[in-house]
Amino acid sequence: MIGWAVSEKNYSLADKIISAGKDLAVSEAELLDAHYFWQEAAECYYKQRDCRPDAIDLTIEFCLKDIQMFPKYVKPMQKEFGCIPRITTFQRLAILYEKAGQYKEAIEICNLAIKYGLTDSTKGGYPARLQKLEKKLNG
Repeated sequence: MIGWAVSEKNYSLADKIISAGKDLAVSEAELLDAHYFWQEAAECYYKQRDCRPDAIDLTIEFCLKDIQMFPKYVKPMQKEFGCIPRITTFQRLAILYEKAGQYKEAIEICNLAIKYGLTDSTKGGYPARLQKLEKKLNG
């Protein structure tokens, strides 16, 4: 429902949905649903980055929550899809940290993504992103 509200640019409805669900306990059976919730919440706030002062902080909050829960939902995801699809919260958070000049944090996210065998939508993937970040950090 978050995605639908965002596609309609009804951010107040999306915010109400997120507020209602963000602190709910998640059972093992609901881990994939929770992942999609956190991922959509992160994207909802990211799309509001130019018009909402707390949008970047909220994006980071939901990206971190999703990334922290990844080890718990990866097996159900592999079982359902046969593979791990692109997890946008890793890429989104690495980009946000890079733009903020937080290269060490961005490197940590890339290292985690590589450790988990994730891919992003770029030509070189996380290894190339990591290399670029290390150059920025050291040079």
